[in-house]
Amino acid sequence: MAMLRTVLLLEPIPTERDYMAEVLRSSGWSVRIPPGARPAPEDLAAADAIVADLDLAVREGWARAVNPTPPPAPLILTSRFRAFLEHISARVAAVVHKPATAEALLQALLQALRLSTREAITLSRGEATRAPDPLDDPARDGELDRRGLRSTMPDPELVAVAELVARGVGTPASVVTIIDSARQLFIGATGLPRDLSIAGGTLRSWSFCQHVARDNAPLIVEDAREHPVLSENPLVAMNLVRSYAGLPVVLEGVGAVGSVCAVSGEPRQFDAASIATLQLAARLVSEQLARRAGLSPHMTEPRERATSPQTPESASALAARAEAAGGDPLAPLAPGDLVDDKYWITAVLGTGGQSQVYLAREKLLGQLVALKVLTEPDDGALLREAEALVRLRHPSIVQLYGWGRLQGARMYLILEYVEGESIHRQIADRAPQGGLMPLHQVAAIVRQIAGALASMHAEGYVHADVKPGNILLDTRLERAVLIDFGLGLRLGSGRPYLVGGTYGYAAPEQMIAEAADPQPSLDTYALAAVTYAMLTGRAPFQGASSIGTLILQQRGEITPASRARPGLSPAVDALFARALEPEPSRRIASPVAFADALAAALHASPEERAPAPPSGPSDGVPQSRGLVFRLSRTEAARRLGDAGEARLRERLEPADREALAATADDAALYPATPLVAYLHALGGEHPGGVEALGAALARAALPEMLNRLQVARTPEALLEVAGPLLRRFHTWGRLQVERTSTHSARVELWLPEGLAPVMCRHTSGFLRALLSTSGHTTRLVELHCGSGGAGACVLQVGWS
Repeated sequence: MAMLRTVLLLEPIPTERDYMAEVLRSSGWSVRIPPGARPAPEDLAAADAIVADLDLAVREGWARAVNPTPPPAPLILTSRFRAFLEHISARVAAVVHKPATAEALLQALLQALRLSTREAITLSRGEATRAPDPLDDPARDGELDRRGLRSTMPDPELVAVAELVARGVGTPASVVTIIDSARQLFIGATGLPRDLSIAGGTLRSWSFCQHVARDNAPLIVEDAREHPVLSENPLVAMNLVRSYAGLPVVLEGVGAVGSVCAVSGEPRQFDAASIATLQLAARLVSEQLARRAGLSPHMTEPRERATSPQTPESASALAARAEAAGGDPLAPLAPGDLVDDKYWITAVLGTGGQSQVYLAREKLLGQLVALKVLTEPDDGALLREAEALVRLRHPSIVQLYGWGRLQGARMYLILEYVEGESIHRQIADRAPQGGLMPLHQVAAIVRQIAGALASMHAEGYVHADVKPGNILLDTRLERAVLIDFGLGLRLGSGRPYLVGGTYGYAAPEQMIAEAADPQPSLDTYALAAVTYAMLTGRAPFQGASSIGTLILQQRGEITPASRARPGLSPAVDALFARALEPEPSRRIASPVAFADALAAALHASPEERAPAPPSGPSDGVPQSRGLVFRLSRTEAARRLGDAGEARLRERLEPADREALAATADDAALYPATPLVAYLHALGGEHPGGVEALGAALARAALPEMLNRLQVARTPEALLEVAGPLLRRFHTWGRLQVERTSTHSARVELWLPEGLAPVMCRHTSGFLRALLSTSGHTTRLVELHCGSGGAGACVLQVGWS
C-alpha cells in the first residue's frame, strides 16, 4: 500500500484553511495543521510539501527578501495579491492565488513535487500570462474624475479619520488614499514626513495601497524589509515605511478606489483591534466619498486582478527617452524621478524665472534637501549663487551642500531644506482674518536677517533681492532663513545697471540705468520694506503698475505704519522714513543699525508695552502672576461653592495656604509652588477641574490681548502665539509647536521640576480655550506627560 504524501498547511484564515484541507484530504493527501502559530520541528520533518501563506512564509524566513532560509520541502506560496506571486514565482516551487480553487491547488502540488527543492527553479515571470492591470484603465481614471476623487487637496473630515486611525492603531502616521493610473493621492493624512505632505501623494509604483486597490483585499505587512516584493519599494529603502496595514475603500461602479492605512517606520504587529479600527475607518471613508457623488458606497463582490510590479524611472532614463522621442531636454523634473541615482524627487517647492526648486530625499540616508534646477541653458545666475553660498556661513543663510549636472548638462544646486513657510505666505494667510504678525516675532526675524546680511556684506556680497518670498521661517529650529542668492552682487563691482529685483522692495536706484556701485544700503532698504509688510500686512509702496510703484519709491511717498496698524509709536514711522529714503546717502546704511533702531521703536509702541505687566525678581524659582492665583480660586469657588473651595484650601500645607492668601496683586509674580499644590488638591476633588481653571484663565485674559496683537483667529496663528501668551502669566515653561500636517500640530511644553503633570493639564485647558476662539472644531490629546520631574509634556492638536 502506497504511503500517503503529507502536506504541511500554514494558512491564517480559518475558512480558507478548512477549504484547502478538505480539498487535499479528499484527493488522498495527508494534511498537517500546526496547533500553534509556528510549525513544530516534527511537522517540518514530516512534510513532503508546504502550502503557506506568503506572510507566514516570510515569518519563517523562507520568502524573506534578503538571505532567505531554504524551506525543508517544496514550497507553494499563497496570496491574494497577484503582483506579489508573479514577483516571487521564480524563487519557489509554485504559487496559488487566493481564494484558492481545488484545481489550482492540486495543480500547484503536482508541479512542486516534480521539482527537486535543491534544483534551480527556472519558471520565468515573463512566461506567466498577465491580465491587463485594471488600475491602468483610462475609463477608471475618467470615473474618478467624474466623481471628483482625484483632488490632491486634503479633506478635513478625512484628515480627522486618519487621525483617529493613527490613535486607534497606535502608529505615527495614517493615510486615506485614492489610486489612479499614475499616482497615489493623499486625501486625508496625519503624521507624514514633510516632503510627502507637501507633494500630496506619490508615484503609484511607490504605493503599498495600489495592491489593496488592485486586489480589493486587506494588506498587512509587519516588516517590509523582509517582504520579497515590498522590500524594493523606495519608501522602504528611505526608511519611511517599515510596517503597513491597509484596507480597501470601495465605491459602487468603480470598485476599490484606494485605501485607509496605518503606517510606521518600525516593524510591528497589528492585532484584531487594529484591524477593526481600519475596517470602521474604511467604511466611514466609503460613505463619505459616496455622499459626495450620491452613490452606494459598497460593492458586494471583490474583483480578481493581476498586474506586475512597477519601478520609477531615473532622471537619466527619462531624459534619454525624451531625447529619443524628440522631447525637450530642459523639461521639468517630476515627483518620482531619481536624480544622479541619489536623490528621489518628492515634491515641487516653487518656480522662478530661471530655475525650479524641488524637495528631494537622499536615497541612502533619507536626508531631505532642496534641489534648485535651471530651466534655461545659461547657468550664470546659478553659478553666481553657488560662488556666494560657498563663502557664506550664518545660521540665517541657507546652506549649500553641493552641485551637479543633469542629463543635457543642466546645472543644479543641492541646498539645505528649510521646513517652514515664507514670510509672504505668513502675511497672505493672516490677511483674510485681518491678523498681523506679533511685534516680538517681527523684531526677532529682522534681527536674524540683519545678521545674515551683515555677514554677506563682510564677505563682499550684496543680496539684492530681499523680499517676503525669499525669507523662510524654519518651524523646526525657530529661525528666519534668507534664500535665493541668484541676484547676488559683489560690493563695488561697478556694474552700470543692476538687473532684477522686485518693485516695491528693491531700492529705487537698483531699478534704473546708470546706477552707482552696489552698496549694503540696497539690502537695508529691502529689509525695511519687508519689515513694513510684516507689521502692516501690505507693501510700503503700491502703485497701479510697476512703474507707478517705482515713482512712489522715488518720491518716498509712504503711508505711516502707525496709520495701518494703530498702536505703533511715531518712532516707528520716523524709522521707516529714514530707512526707505530714496536718496542712498541719507538712508540708514547698515542692516544691523536698522534692527537696533526697530527694537527701540517697537519697545516705545503702546501695543508692545500694554500687555506686559510689571515683573518682579525671579531668582530661578518658577513663578506665576497673581491673576492666575485669583482666577483659579474664583473658578474653583464657582464649581465647588464657597464652602467647597474653603475646604480645598484647608487641605493645603499651612505655608502654601498662607502664600496663597498673600497673592493680592494681579500683576505681581509669586512662587508657583502654592498654585501647584492647590491644583493638585482640586484635581483630586473635581476631575477635570484643573483643565477648567486653565480655560478660565484663557477666557478672562485672552480676548483683550489677542485684539491688541491683531492675531488672525486661525488655529495655526493661535498656536504660534500660544507660547508668548503663556509667558505673560508664568516665568516657567517653554512651548514648542511643530506642524505635523495641514490640520494638526504637535505641542511640547517643557516644565521645570515639580510642575508636571498638573501644570500640563492646566496648560491643556488654556490651549483648548485659546483654540476655541478660532471657530474651528479642534481636538487636543495628551500623548505624554511627566510625573513630577523636569521634562516635556507632549500634546497632539488637530482641527477641521
